[in-house]
Amino acid sequence: MPQWRAVAGLALLLAPLVAGQTAADWAQKSPQTSPPARFAHAMAYDSAHGQVVLFGGENSANFLLSDTWVWDG
Repeated sequence: MPQWRAVAGLALLLAPLVAGQTAADWAQKSPQTSPPARFAHAMAYDSAHGQVVLFGGENSANFLLSDTWVWDG
């Protein structure tokens, strides 16, 4: 139960920041390559390198994926 409270508290703190944003504040990024759609994957933020790391999962044909992707935003 404490985790739910922490998430709700964070949402309350961020609400004023998000409320002031408009569609003009956002930009869609389309990299030349990107990971294919998947589920049951692992994802984590690497704070030492400032990257999100994506590993494995399964595709829609239930084929196991063992690839690793990084995104630096």
